[in-house]
Order: sequence, then C-alpha cells, then structure tokens
Amino acid sequence: MTKDKQRKIRFEQRDGDNLRTNPAPPGKDPQWVLSGIELNKKANDLYNSLSEVEEVFPRFTDNGIPDVLAVRFISDAKAKSHQKKIINLLNSEKNGKQIALEGDDTLLVEYRTKEDIQLVKRKIRSEIEEYRVSISAIDSFQPYKVELNDLIEQDISYKLDFFEYSSYDDKVRAKNFVERKFIEAGVKFSERLYNKTPYIEIPSESVQDALQMVRNDVIPVKNIEALSQTDLPPFRDVLKDKGDGILLKKYDPTELYPVIGLLDSGVEINEYTKGWVTRGNGSNIPEDELDTSHGTFIAGLLIHGNKINGFTDSSIEGCKIVDVPIVPRKSIGENDLINNIRNAIEKNPQIKIWNLSVSIRKTVKQSKFSSFAVALDEIQDEFNVQICKSIGNDDSYYAGLEPDFMYEGAESIRSITVGSVSRESDAYQICKKGYPSLYSRVGRGPAEIIKPEVVHFGGDVFALNSAPTCVADYEHVSEHSILNGMFEAKAGTSFSTPKVTKTLAEIDMNLGQSDLLLSKTLLIHSASYYNKPDLDNETKIRKLGFGLPQKSIDIMFDEAEYSTTLIMRGTIRKGQIIDIMDFPYPENLVEEGKYKGQIKITLCYKNFLDKEMGSEYSQSNILVRFGTFDKIDEVAPRKNQRVPTNPFKRDGSQNVLLPSRYSINAMKGNNSYATDRKLIEGDFKYHGTKQYAIDLKDTVPSKQTALLENKKWFLYMTPEFRNPVLEEIPADKLLMEYCLIITIEDPEKDINVHDGVIRSLDKNHFNYDALDIRQDIDIDLSL
Repeated sequence: MTKDKQRKIRFEQRDGDNLRTNPAPPGKDPQWVLSGIELNKKANDLYNSLSEVEEVFPRFTDNGIPDVLAVRFISDAKAKSHQKKIINLLNSEKNGKQIALEGDDTLLVEYRTKEDIQLVKRKIRSEIEEYRVSISAIDSFQPYKVELNDLIEQDISYKLDFFEYSSYDDKVRAKNFVERKFIEAGVKFSERLYNKTPYIEIPSESVQDALQMVRNDVIPVKNIEALSQTDLPPFRDVLKDKGDGILLKKYDPTELYPVIGLLDSGVEINEYTKGWVTRGNGSNIPEDELDTSHGTFIAGLLIHGNKINGFTDSSIEGCKIVDVPIVPRKSIGENDLINNIRNAIEKNPQIKIWNLSVSIRKTVKQSKFSSFAVALDEIQDEFNVQICKSIGNDDSYYAGLEPDFMYEGAESIRSITVGSVSRESDAYQICKKGYPSLYSRVGRGPAEIIKPEVVHFGGDVFALNSAPTCVADYEHVSEHSILNGMFEAKAGTSFSTPKVTKTLAEIDMNLGQSDLLLSKTLLIHSASYYNKPDLDNETKIRKLGFGLPQKSIDIMFDEAEYSTTLIMRGTIRKGQIIDIMDFPYPENLVEEGKYKGQIKITLCYKNFLDKEMGSEYSQSNILVRFGTFDKIDEVAPRKNQRVPTNPFKRDGSQNVLLPSRYSINAMKGNNSYATDRKLIEGDFKYHGTKQYAIDLKDTVPSKQTALLENKKWFLYMTPEFRNPVLEEIPADKLLMEYCLIITIEDPEKDINVHDGVIRSLDKNHFNYDALDIRQDIDIDLSL
C-alpha cells in the first residue's frame, strides 16, 4: 500500500518526563463549612435525625442482613475529598461502609446494629469541631427506600436487584430471605441472570404484590424496574429499484477484508451476501423465528454500500461479516437481549469488533447508568472487544417535535455510540445537510458524558411539503441496500452505525498490529462537523458528538507536510505524572513573533467503572493540560525532605485548552475552522473520551503573550481516582491504558510542520517512529 502522504508519528515520553505526585498540603475549609452557633445547630439537627433512624434500624438484622442508610449531602460537597470526610464520620470498624451512590448526592451506607448508629451520634455530639466539614456537608439521614413508579406497565416482567453489600454472604442471605417472603405471600418469581449478575424476575401479574411488600419495608431490595423490550423498526416498502447497471463486487477468498461481528436479526444468504457472510456460533433463535430484513439490509450496506449509494463512505470494497442473530421476529426482554449478546461474543472469540444496531425501548436517566449499558461495558472488558452501538430513533419529527434522549444502552462508556447526520437537504430545509438527522436521538448521557461520540449518514428523510405533520408527509430517500433482490431506501441510526463499525474495522486491519484502543482513538480523532452546521457548541455536542469520522485511508495518513499527528500510547498509574516540559511543538510554526497553529487533541482511556456508584459510575479520570510556559525551575526540598519529590517544575504555565482563552468574535470570523473546533466548558471530568480542537489565532488579545516564540511547550497528564475505587483496589493495580493523539496544523498550509516536529523530537531526544501500517492491504486510493 502506497500513498504520497505523511505517516503519523508514535512517540514516547522520556524517563525524565515521569514524575510523582506530591502529597497535598492541608487546605483551608471550604466557604460553606459552618462554624459557631450554626455548626452546633446543624449538629443537633443531624443528631435528632439519626435518633429517628435508630428507632427503626436495623430492619433485617434478625435475618443477618445489614440495613442501609441513605445519607444525602449538599451540592457543594460533591468533590471526592468531601465525600471521604463524610465516610470518615459514618465509618466504624465493621460498619458504616459505603456500598453505593444514589444519583449524585446520596451515599448508601450499610449498618448492622443500633450501636453503630449510636457511635455516629456520639461523634456528632461530642466531636463537632473535628467533624465540622462532614456535619456541614450532610443534608439528611433516611432509612433507604426504593424509589417506586406506581405506573405499572402491562404484560411486562420486572427485575428486582439487591445491594452489593461489603460481604457477598449478605447478598446471598438477602436474596434467600426475599424468596422466602415471596413464597409465603404467593408472589410468583424466577431466578435469572442479567449478563452475569443474579436477579429476581417478577411476572406482571405479581408485580403489585411485590411492590406492596417493598413499600411496607418487608423485604431488603435496592431497585425494582420494568424489563424493557427490544425495538427493531418495522420495514415498510419504499423506493424499490432493480438497480440495473450497478456491478456489485463478488467475494474473493484471496483478498483481505475488514471483519465485523453483526449482532442483529440475522442475514439472508443470497447472491449478494454469499461468501461475505457466515453464521457465527452462539445464537439460540430458531431459523423459523427470524425476520432477517433488518440484518440483511445492514449487511448490504457493509458489503456493497459504496456502489449502491454512489458515495465512498468506506475505503475498502466488501466486508466479512460473522452473523449472530440475537433478536427473533417478535420483541424480547432486555434481559434476554443482553444474555444473547454475551453468548454471541463469548462463542466467537476471534471477532473483536461488533455492530449493535438493536435498541431497547427505554430512554436513559440522567441520574444513573442503566443496567443494559453497564452490562455492555462488562462484556467488552471481559472479552476485550469493541461494540459500536446505535443511539436509537425517535419519530417525533412527524409531529414537528425534537427527538428525545438516547435509548438505554447507548450511554455505555466502553461502546462507541453512533448518531446520524443528514447527507443532503430537502427542498423545504426541514432536513438540512450537515445537521442532525430528524430521527436521531440525542445526548448527553449521565454525568454529562458526550454521547454520541460520532455520527454518520443513516439515511435522509425528506419533507414533501413545507408543513409536514404525519408519516405521509415524508419519504426516505437513502440509505439504499438490497432486500429481496431489490434496492430499497431506509433511514435510521441502525444504518449510520455499521458505517462507523466498518471504518473502525478497516483502521484496526490497517495497523501493523491490532490495537482496539488506538483504533478507537484514531477514529474519534478524525471526526469533524460535516458542512459546518450553524449550531451552538453544546447543541453540536449533544446531537453530533465529535462529528463525522473520515474514511480509514484518510485517517491512517496526514494530509500533507503542513499537518502532523503525534500518538502516545501507554499506561498511567496512581501517583504518576507525565509532564513533558519540552513538548515537540514545531519551532518553525511562528508568525510575527508568535506561535500559530490549529491543534486537535483526543484522549481515550480505560477508566475504572463501578456500577454501584450511580452517576459516579466512572471512578477514574486522566487530567490533561497542554500549553506554554516561561522556564524550568529547580525545586527545593519540602520540610522533612532530603530531596524533592520532583526536582524541576514549570514556571509561568498557561493551558491553551481552556475555552476562556478564546474570542467569540474571532471564532465567528474564523469560519474555516468551524468543522473541527471543540471548545467545551468543563474538563470532561471522569469521561473516557476527551477531545479539544483550537485555533491559536482565536486567542483573545490579552492572553496572546502565552504564544510568544520564546515560550516552551508542555504536555501534562495525571490520573485521578474516586474514593470507592481507592478503597477497593490495591494501589499497584490502579493503572489505566490510554491513547493520546495530537494533530498540529498550519492553517495557511504554508509551513512544513512535519519537519518542524521531527526536528523538535530529535533536538529533545525523544524515541519515535512512524505508525506501523500493513503493506498488503488492497485499498482503492481513487476513493
């Protein structure tokens, strides 16, 4: 494979770039911490509140089961350091352990005896000053009660979950106790697995009786919720065409193709799919219960999409598909769906990239991650695979309404979630080129994570008049695939997702050695906003994520010498700092005495996850800063230190990734960068994917001194961990895989940035080489 373009550069931090975190000096109390009369009054109120709890606590200890206290804290106390102080107040030698977080403001803590509640009361009464931060932070104490929805869905089973107590035996005791109570009360139930997690399933006819037992505090459960059903859009006939004159590629067993696992409704083997599609292991659905329309349509897009649609959405013609049907003709419950997904991936270990365009009919809650999303994360971690998941469709546009939040499962942190963008505009500008597709559901996800990460062309839905109000006022004009020997046009995120999946598979195949995290980061890094939609930053993020990825051939190479991409792939552990104090920014990328350049940074990492921690499901973060500084200073030892922890530090550092550094007016005038620019408020705290894209010429005048050519450049990264993961995992195991990609480009396309970066790498003694790319792949470079 040859191409007259620049290969991306892999480089490593040097030994001297690896520093250690200093112990944090004792800080001052936050402003919200109470004192004097107010502190004493708050302590007295909390003491009385705990006395009320003590009267009913513990409710289940006669059966050896701990009780659970819900400790709500104020919004100012959400930082992990404040939560740790609250736990210190609540904790004793054997009790007061945090076992969960409800939403983002309520700790769930287990207790076995009244004595342990009394111990907390004594601390509040007699050690007020020592625990002043905790007392000020706590809003209330309540015995934990399940939040119940009185609206019972018809003919739907319900899932009853238990607490993950600090002792597994307690969970077993709780399950056995609940089952005995159900048997005594005549409540029907069955024991099931959701992925690998045991739960009790209650049929719809017994749900009311079970709910009443929960309301009356008769049984210890954490949650009870409806099991949603699968949502496969019906296939109505539209725009049928024989496709005369289009010559489709035949399968050639001697060629190398990207390989994808298809988790869908099954694929019909016919003249268009024969050879390309093989049935994988692990499906438990009989052939006579399948409706293969949906899966066959996706397979046609993956194999023949470029030729049929006349667009080059992928770089390689053809695609090997391992087809594992996970849904029958009729809807199934989400529990059966997730177990089918697990079985398919487990039984086909050779497949590492999977397409999932099946959804369940339930929208995400902003306060927590769904069981379905958590299970998808667990499966991907266990089997080291990457799932690309559709965000889901919403037909509210028929009534002129905005689409709702994504379906549950699309907020999966490990998955790449895919929305849809319009390829063309209709005559009435209701469907607009480069804008979110009318049907594509939106983010963000829980904890403000960015979902979808990317979008692709899922098919355009054109209005047939200027005031459409129903289905008949729209037509599907793309994407085309093959069903029953005919070309048909359909639209949905089900069809944007496989395009992203195929691009990812092509990237991973193109690499000298498969690396899913690198492939994912390369794909997301390439994304930009197609056709410059006139939307504010937050709307673009909510609806389009980071944008539309490039084709794989363009992702693997930099466009020309005026643009260069650096890749750093590795692990970072607790207590480590990566501080590259002479980052290889090209010294020749200067104009009128100031640095210039368009800079794009993407960071993907495998964060620690804890499904019991509600909105704090993500338990670890990598902080990244990038910018300039004046000089390097030596560091004197601290008191009681013979030598400093880190011998050098930066002086005059300025992080150029902060949105506050950039002028709104300058950005409006710089419309040529509208496709890439990412200025997002906040620091993506605890997100597994981060992306920044800036143009230095948009810097406000007062901050341009940071760009003077005598400045040095730095890259800073350090991990952060929340309290639960710090308590549960040994320090030497607290490390995260990451991939960081930085592209530096001359906006005027005049300066040889590539050579400038190479000179800086050599000057500062970095180890580096070109990204390893296979040489035996047949890519049609004319695409």
